[in-house]
Amino acid sequence: MSESDKPPVATIPLRIQFGGGLELLFSNQRDYRIDVPAFVPISNDTRLDYAAPGEQKPADITYLIHYLRDHLLKERVELFMEEGTVCVSPSRCLSATNGCYDADVPEYLC
Repeated sequence: MSESDKPPVATIPLRIQFGGGLELLFSNQRDYRIDVPAFVPISNDTRLDYAAPGEQKPADITYLIHYLRDHLLKERVELFMEEGTVCVSPSRCLSATNGCYDADVPEYLC
């Protein structure tokens, strides 16, 4: 399919903010403004700029994670993504409740 045959791609504008040290994996930049396609390949392949009807789905958080990995992440993918999802350290605290995700984490980490 030639460029002129492709339909215009609708996009979703997003503001992404990193903190808590995560910005170190993204060139020490905390704030990004990006546009992701409204419809994406079922495979979550971010290199494809077009997927035929029947081979696409609405953009979702899984696609966004892949997009961040493929287009913005500068180093250490293993610290950002694991088995298709975002890594979360068990020592991170819930600010709303001052509780820990994991009861085995020492209290001084909370």
